[in-house]
Amino acid sequence: MVPHEGTGLALRVLVTGASGFIGRNLIAACPRDWEVLALYRAATDFPVYAASLGEHVRALRCDLTDAVAVARVGPSAAGKFDVVFHLAGRVAIPRSLTDPAGDLFDNALATAQLVRTVEAGHLVYLSTGAVYEGQIGRADARLSLRPSLPYSAHKVLGELYARAAVERFGTAPRVSIVRFFGAYGPYEPAHKLYARLVRRFAIEREPDIDVYGAGTNLIDAMWISDACAGLLRIGQDDRADRDAIWTVDFAQGRPLAIDDVVRLACRVLLDREATIRHSGTSAESNAFFGDTGPLQRALGIRPQTSLENGLPRYAEWWRRRAGTPG
Repeated sequence: MVPHEGTGLALRVLVTGASGFIGRNLIAACPRDWEVLALYRAATDFPVYAASLGEHVRALRCDLTDAVAVARVGPSAAGKFDVVFHLAGRVAIPRSLTDPAGDLFDNALATAQLVRTVEAGHLVYLSTGAVYEGQIGRADARLSLRPSLPYSAHKVLGELYARAAVERFGTAPRVSIVRFFGAYGPYEPAHKLYARLVRRFAIEREPDIDVYGAGTNLIDAMWISDACAGLLRIGQDDRADRDAIWTVDFAQGRPLAIDDVVRLACRVLLDREATIRHSGTSAESNAFFGDTGPLQRALGIRPQTSLENGLPRYAEWWRRRAGTPG
């Protein structure tokens, strides 16, 4: 992605989890007149990537579960940030069942360490639509959240800690909790569904693919550029009449069963009908989808890129990376 030109409003921004899929794309989308401190934990290639974006981006290694390391972030950045985008977390959902303690540390403890230490004018916490585990149909934020999957439960706990930035620690006067339903695009982990679909159909040119689980779970991911544009808009939200703590869903608005996504991808990328092989049992059971209305009404945010248009863009990125002709 090409970094954006200046907006005329220079901001000091902290991005946690900057070496991850969303993080790499978000810092690339930040305007050049912003001062961006990009935190990462272990990705050895990340400092070079961050430097390639321009002098406005500075990489800093920091383990957010380490209180001493987090305490150094504020002083190293010379004070308060205008916006903190807290993206860091563990997203390996099945692994949360085999290593719940590690998932708890990365998704909840890290948030607690951050919000009690780092000051921001606005904290944007990237939660997940998975907190609605057990609901059916359009997600309802007014209902009690009762997830049993450790990943989902720990993200709920992370939301509570994010609220504490306003309610207990006074480190941020406003917090936006974004229940994110997913994205696809450059730098997505190779084992994720959309990456696998593009490799199989666009690069390998084969119409058959293995899908873990029954293929009935609903997914509603958006093209990564739309996701980043929305997050940046949320981060700059300065409405005087908004609540100090705002919780909102962020989704494409077109929920599909996994098998339907696979079939659509095969038709778009290969002009063939997909042959789907199912195996195993998914750790998730998603029969819910996000409510896109509140975010659209409040900030005019509505993802513009359809799956039919986003998948070919993603395929082109893979071809360039693999050196494969189109």
